[in-house]
Amino acid sequence: MQSTDARLKSFNHRTRSWPYSEDSYKANPGTLADAGFYWKPALSSQDNVMCFLCGKSLDGWTDTDDPYDEHLSHSRTCGWAIVKSIPLVDDGELPFRWDDEDELPKGERMTKARIQTFGNWWPHENKGWYGTVKR
Repeated sequence: MQSTDARLKSFNHRTRSWPYSEDSYKANPGTLADAGFYWKPALSSQDNVMCFLCGKSLDGWTDTDDPYDEHLSHSRTCGWAIVKSIPLVDDGELPFRWDDEDELPKGERMTKARIQTFGNWWPHENKGWYGTVKR
């Protein structure tokens, strides 16, 4: 589920379909997959999605719920949610404090967020490699 395409494909199930209209809901398969979620329906929750990185499950979507906002508000430390919220800051939808060095690109929080997006998949972190996340 690391790729957006794989997450998007999770919404195309043979026997079930995503319960909401793509035209009237902000939370549709495309935006949910881009925000890091794949569809993991349950009997009691047909709209349940899960983040591929932090494992956060969310359900009970309304037509005005924004997948990026919801992901970040329910999982403040998820690297994917943090990194994907940057365009929302650029568009003025989220406030940004330029005086908070931790939020700047080389700040500790943003560095950790970028590293976290690799999960356990960065193959060059072993001894003898030059492309470690610290270099």
